[in-house]
Amino acid sequence: MKKVLSITVVLMLVAALLGGCGGSEQKELTRGVWEDDTYVSEYANLKVSLPEGWTAATDEELAEIMGVAADILTEQGTEITQELLEKTTIYDMMAQNLSTGANILVMYENMNLTAGGSKMDLEEYVEALKTQMAEVDIYKSVEYGDLREEKIGEDTYQVMEANVLDYEFSQYYYLRKIDKYMLVVCISQQSSEDVSEVVKMIGNYQ
Repeated sequence: MKKVLSITVVLMLVAALLGGCGGSEQKELTRGVWEDDTYVSEYANLKVSLPEGWTAATDEELAEIMGVAADILTEQGTEITQELLEKTTIYDMMAQNLSTGANILVMYENMNLTAGGSKMDLEEYVEALKTQMAEVDIYKSVEYGDLREEKIGEDTYQVMEANVLDYEFSQYYYLRKIDKYMLVVCISQQSSEDVSEVVKMIGNYQ
């Protein structure tokens, strides 16, 4: 019988993995904001529109994951504090479908703070991520898809697909380098679900 694992637990594992993993615009990192049920990030030229049934994590929840005081997020608006800039990974948005458990997470990894990260290309980053995943028990039985390109709006992402066989869930890592940061949009869901339904939620900032 297949094991069942909470997708929320999986999402926390993704955050931990990327925090230890190790041609672009030159602009200062800023946080995205919420406009009703739509997350928009001018920095990443990204928006995520949540349909009915989805709920977003609060700043307090994101702060807890990052191990920082909640007011570092809640009182700063779109500005990034020095304390956050010194973090290897910054979590900017997280949302979940309450009925299916599917999740979407937007984060940035500071490649200058990752060993060898400043010299990594996307393919090397993916291999480093797979190495990290191999050290976690639930990822012992994983089937990876071929690394592929996918356009969302005007931006091109490299997509890594990981199907975790024992737990029947899949993860899709949409990766794009912006300056010294690796933008990671990670979708986690049950393997039986069609990821294109979540991808439809993603678009460009403008």
